[in-house]
Amino acid sequence: MPTPSESEPLRVRMMTDDVSGIGLWDQSVTYDEEDLPLPDELRGRLRQWVDEYTATIGGENAHWTLDDLYEHDRRGYALSHDMQRALGPKYRIEYVFETRRLRQELKSSRRYDEP
Repeated sequence: MPTPSESEPLRVRMMTDDVSGIGLWDQSVTYDEEDLPLPDELRGRLRQWVDEYTATIGGENAHWTLDDLYEHDRRGYALSHDMQRALGPKYRIEYVFETRRLRQELKSSRRYDEP
């Protein structure tokens, strides 16, 4: 895993994909949440968030509705902010929205900010 520098934070994109079970990415690198200096509680929440989404692909959450995906997206966005606070300025957590609905809501309410 690359290490952050004082002048440029390490960019980590937080997103789900279909079945990889990975939630942290960069352009060509995936990150194991164990590699980041996160408190165990946040690491566990991230793992649960990723696993919930992975289970939508033919698993126990395959029945999720658009509202369920929206709620998952809201939790992920909040989690990305918690992670940014825990990691500090040496890291840049960039949340990738799963639903257009949440992105539009946040932009229209002017509450949208990059974590």
